[in-house]
Amino acid sequence: TLPVLAAAAPGRLDAFLDGEQLLAATGEVGWPAGDPWSSAAVQDGRLTGELFGVPGAAAADAFVVPATSGGTPCLMLVRADGPGVRVEALRTYDRLEAPARVGFDGAAAEALVRGEQAQQVIEATAVLARVAGAAELGGLADATVAMAVGYAKQRKQFGRVIGSFQAVKHLLAEASIDVYAAESAALAAARRVAGHSDIAPARHDADLALAFNIDAARRAAETALQVHGGIGFTLECQLSWYFNRVLSRSGALGSPRSARLALGRRALGRAALAGSGATS
Repeated sequence: TLPVLAAAAPGRLDAFLDGEQLLAATGEVGWPAGDPWSSAAVQDGRLTGELFGVPGAAAADAFVVPATSGGTPCLMLVRADGPGVRVEALRTYDRLEAPARVGFDGAAAEALVRGEQAQQVIEATAVLARVAGAAELGGLADATVAMAVGYAKQRKQFGRVIGSFQAVKHLLAEASIDVYAAESAALAAARRVAGHSDIAPARHDADLALAFNIDAARRAAETALQVHGGIGFTLECQLSWYFNRVLSRSGALGSPRSARLALGRRALGRAALAGSGATS
């Protein structure tokens, strides 16, 4: 989010780029799900609305909030310590992240970008967030399978390590295929983004990688849990932290079905355009 915003609003976010202060955004792939402009509104420089599931809100020095001002979409910068800003911590099963509900009651807000430029920032940020999410899920899948392999080499049953049993070998082999495919999908999407100054063409690869990696990471984590058995559910076992992270990131980034629907709609749209061009 920050690099895209900084490029759109030069000189306005230098303190955040330097790492002196922290900036927080919110919602699915970095912004509220569905209509990103429906959560807040600005009138006379004052912001009113509420955002749910803002990661890192407790430590943030400021928030970037998508809102409408007189019917025009805009991205607003709001100081976290200003009057009219309230942060309510949320309890989740993911202990690696501390999301919060953030409310704005007539809080002072500064417009960073407006109109079409704000729309472009939202679209670019969504693509980058999906690629980053796919990469994280690929890494989580790799970590959970590595834990399962390590455990299978140590845990003994019937006088043998469980990794020597063919059924366990097959489970881990299939999970390793998911890991390899997930990492490849994330890498391909990242290369597509890096190879274009315009991020929009990479949307297809980002959706494809995310749709696949959500499923692959869940399968890998569930396999690791099966290999560990009951101990894998406990907080004392490191796997449970990774398993819960997979579940929380899968939910925050959107369902594989939504990503596949987006892919299908764009494909149908291109086919319709191509058909109309052929008949004109």
